[in-house]
Amino acid sequence: MAVAESRDLDENTILDLDAKGEICGITVEHAKARAGLPHCSFEQVGA
Repeated sequence: MAVAESRDLDENTILDLDAKGEICGITVEHAKARAGLPHCSFEQVGA
């Protein structure tokens, strides 16, 4: 999916929207610190 628009939810969270306005990506900066987790992992999934 191609990103048509990015919206800042706050200074550390960005939503990427496709042409239909549906969420196709989320960026969470400093997720480990914000969640208070000792470690963090993620998985990137292709469309």
